[in-house]
Amino acid sequence: MKKIITLCFFAFALLFSTQGLDAQNKLEINAAASEKAKDIRKTIKINSDQLEDVYQACRTYETTYQKISGDLQSNQVQLEKINTILDTQLKPIFLSQIKLVFHNILCHIHDLNCYFQQVPCRIRSYFQLILTHNLV
Repeated sequence: MKKIITLCFFAFALLFSTQGLDAQNKLEINAAASEKAKDIRKTIKINSDQLEDVYQACRTYETTYQKISGDLQSNQVQLEKINTILDTQLKPIFLSQIKLVFHNILCHIHDLNCYFQQVPCRIRSYFQLILTHNLV
């Protein structure tokens, strides 16, 4: 009887410790996803909604990766699949930022082009001023 009670005690202790390990894995997953989202936010400017989307995508990736990380050789297809899913989830966010940066670059190029088109006129006017006043 004493052995059965001890066995039940260890079974319950094992059951409760397993839940603790799952909670610890969830905390690690959330921390890793949060870290990746913050790194992305440092690299590119994203708003809080986009940051939340990045966090959710990274969390989904980390959750699935934790499940298959024990044997990556046999789960190569699943690894490629979750990498593809992560790429498709992050692509719209990155594309919107790329469009914004590209638009800013085009605006700066246009401003420079306008400036350089005015430079010959300014140089011509300076030469005319110099020639008319015999400043040479």
